[in-house]
Amino acid sequence: KYPVLYHLHGMGELFSWMKREVLWTAVQLEKANISIIVAAPHDFTLASMWVDGDSVQMAKILHEQFIPEIETKYSIEGDRSSRFLQGFSMGGFGAALHGYKYQDKFGKIIVWDGELHDWDTLNASKKFIARDQFSNDQVNFHLWCPWAAARASSEVRKIRGTPLFMVSGSLKQTKKLTENYKLLLTSHGACLTH
Repeated sequence: KYPVLYHLHGMGELFSWMKREVLWTAVQLEKANISIIVAAPHDFTLASMWVDGDSVQMAKILHEQFIPEIETKYSIEGDRSSRFLQGFSMGGFGAALHGYKYQDKFGKIIVWDGELHDWDTLNASKKFIARDQFSNDQVNFHLWCPWAAARASSEVRKIRGTPLFMVSGSLKQTKKLTENYKLLLTSHGACLTH
């Protein structure tokens, strides 16, 4: 049996781009001599933020269809300590959200250049997502944002139990979003590497 790494792709990514991210991850793991299955669902809307929203219910697809199918079909260890979640850009939003919201499922979270939006930054840069996925409703957004998931996790003192590794590149927007999210996590005592 093998551990599994679930990879969530970024906004607007075509299948060929997602394959490159997964291939890069697989090569790095192979270089490190780590045997692991890498599985990547595809968000056919290309802009779901990996949440259950108005235009698509991607969290439901991820947790009720994709993960059970992968863990039934392949030889997966299937416990929290051998299940990891990573995401790039929009997928980083999803990885941070699901990693903290569903801590009983994921042992580690990896975020690359995460679009770690709060309500204000989402509205400033991605109004169509605020409208199409969240009905321009801040309360609805807070049900599905990594900020609220991290705060809720810290309230039940679980945040220290799920290590998060964040990488931010040279993109100004994602760098700023990552820095702001890092401040929140640090203030709540998260186990964080950046």
